[in-house]
Amino acid sequence: MKFARIVFYLEIVLNFVSATLAFAAPASYVALFTDQTIAPVPLEVVRGYGVLLYVFVWVMFRALRQPDENALSFVVEGFLIGDLLELVALVIFSHTAGDYSKLIGTALITVLLAVVRIYWLIGHYRRKPVTA
Repeated sequence: MKFARIVFYLEIVLNFVSATLAFAAPASYVALFTDQTIAPVPLEVVRGYGVLLYVFVWVMFRALRQPDENALSFVVEGFLIGDLLELVALVIFSHTAGDYSKLIGTALITVLLAVVRIYWLIGHYRRKPVTA
């Protein structure tokens, strides 16, 4: 379980870096995924994505710092749903962009995080039964 928590802290760092790039330099963030030039207004949507990533960083950080793992279990469950939706979105994006090469790293990280989340959730609920 400590391994999973370490991965979650590494995810915080990765998300913080991504949030900072998306917020401060949205065109550079988009360039990580496509060579297409993006108009100014959609770039502001990317900046908004950076804001959301900062919120995710804070929520995960706070949940990891709680002595009771119940808060963390809700966050990990939500992020797992996000991982699964992210994989679907990556397939759609790759068909739209026509280039899979820049998405492979994102897909691998997403799969790794999903596997670690499932591992952590199984361990958590084995130790602590689900209550309503």
